[in-house]
Amino acid sequence: MTSSNEKKKVPLIQFIKVDEASTSESATKDLHTIKTGEEEKLEQKKRDEFSSKQQLRSENASSNVS
Repeated sequence: MTSSNEKKKVPLIQFIKVDEASTSESATKDLHTIKTGEEEKLEQKKRDEFSSKQQLRSENASSNVS
């Protein structure tokens, strides 16, 4: 029973080592770049919405003043 448990543990450790090795810096950077590209689109959309709200507020404020 003990020997079968040891056999199960060895491939798991090997898998983790291989996984760490395959996650190179360049691969991580590529994933990060892809993610930030999508995030950038969302941020740009938020910025556009925010700026249009700000513009409406400033127009409303100026019309209230005059």
